[in-house]
Formats: sequence, structure tokens, C-alpha cells
Amino acid sequence: MEKKKRPTKDPLIGKYFHTLKDGKLHNQGQFMDKVSDGYYTVDIFSFITGFCTLQKIASVADMKDWMIYKTREDMEHSYQYGIASRIKG
Repeated sequence: MEKKKRPTKDPLIGKYFHTLKDGKLHNQGQFMDKVSDGYYTVDIFSFITGFCTLQKIASVADMKDWMIYKTREDMEHSYQYGIASRIKG
């Protein structure tokens, strides 16, 4: 009997990120779903409250400078103490 292949989960779904603009932090958020090849829906979080303020579609081509984190805690640690803390706007 041949085994069925399980669908592979996209490695970005559920991960967190910071974006840059002009060398400074611009947005923070989470990858929510893959819309199609090269496009994802992402939630954008407020730097003040941490809550989602916007959902948008992002292109992989625009992500080359994004800092991607495994967990929200990793993202927040980077913002407070890590590399993201050194490039805040």
C-alpha cells in the first residue's frame, strides 16, 4: 500500500516579522496565510498596543530585508534588546 504524502506546511505561516523602511523599523506582524505563489496575507501589529491594526497582502519580493522570527516572544525580545532595538525609528 502506497503512503499518501501529507501536504507540507508553508514555513512562513505563523512566523513573526519586522519590516524596514529607509533602514529603520517600519512594521511588525505575523504571516497568516499563503494567498498564492509569492504572496501572503500578513497581520500588522501596532508598536504601541501590540494588537493587529491591519491585514494586508505582502509580496515575497518585498520581504528581502524583513527580519523573521519563530515566535512572538523572539520578535518582542529583538525589539527590546536585540538587533531591532538598535534600528528603531
